Amino acid sequence: MQVTAELRWFWNSPQDELKEWFCDENVHDFPAGGGSKRVDLYFRDATQIELGLKHRGGRPGVEIKGLVSVTAGGCTEIPFDGDIETWSKWTAHGLFLDRSKVVATEKQRWMRRFDTSGEKTFELLLDKKERSANVPDRGCNLEFTAIRFVDAETHVPIEDQPDWFTLSFEAFGIFESLPENLCRTAAEIVRRNPPPVSNSIRASYPKWLSQFAPESLLLHSAST
Repeated sequence: MQVTAELRWFWNSPQDELKEWFCDENVHDFPAGGGSKRVDLYFRDATQIELGLKHRGGRPGVEIKGLVSVTAGGCTEIPFDGDIETWSKWTAHGLFLDRSKVVATEKQRWMRRFDTSGEKTFELLLDKKERSANVPDRGCNLEFTAIRFVDAETHVPIEDQPDWFTLSFEAFGIFESLPENLCRTAAEIVRRNPPPVSNSIRASYPKWLSQFAPESLLLHSAST
């Protein structure tokens, strides 16, 4: 089981300025990690926002993500101030998703990782697979991801659906340290003068899917 503390924003309009800032080596200590594309399958459930089921890329099993708690006003670092959500994650290799109930997303994700295990917060170098030489006991990932809904079989983009973009903090470590790890990383990012996160939708993936993944997308997965 993995437990994380998270803040996330979505946009359904181009975020060129945010992407340029995120990937700018003159702003940050290192190049952004990641950048490759993958297709994830999500179980669509428009009736709730506290549980997510996902088949990640070509990995076996189903990833389960459940909401544990919400800390109101947990982050006070403007412009990233807001409620912090704590989530638990599991992978179950004996579960399978009903392919007639899933929506497919193509993602291109860039990541930055921060070590908060000491008195000073500092960035770690990541490779194209989002790996660092060492994984700290306490830290936080900052992610920027471009998302589009695609056909689950052909991976062709669904023409009548907008492209989406999301920015998120995802803190890890011992349970008691999670909010601090996130807030310390947010404070470090504020010092790097990020673009505003205005005109965004504050949501987790389950909440975003419940509100913005229309039922019509299931027609693009039922034949697989």
